[in-house]
Amino acid sequence: EAQIERDDSHYDQALELYTKAYSLAKSIPKRIEILLAKGYLYIKKAQYGQAKDTFQQALELLSADDQSQTKAEILNAFGLVAKKCSEYDQAITAYNQALEIVDIHSDLWSDIISNLAGK
Repeated sequence: EAQIERDDSHYDQALELYTKAYSLAKSIPKRIEILLAKGYLYIKKAQYGQAKDTFQQALELLSADDQSQTKAEILNAFGLVAKKCSEYDQAITAYNQALEIVDIHSDLWSDIISNLAGK
């Protein structure tokens, strides 16, 4: 349901549904997926502080030595928020950290490169 609300631009309702879904989600991958979706909604609402907090929460669900594509996706999201806030040094750092672990044959790699290039 949250996906439908998100696509319909009913961001507040989608956020509520994602919050409910998060409380019901048992697996860490599912929780991270929900947090990423919430974070991107906060970006669409220009609530960058909340977006950053949500992405941080997702990052904290991963182990410190995690080198997964999921971590790269979260770092890319951090970079996007930093760029929106004109925190360019933080954005570059986040994008570079993501590039260190992302699969170079993935769409995510292309997204990170595009974000780093400022497009």
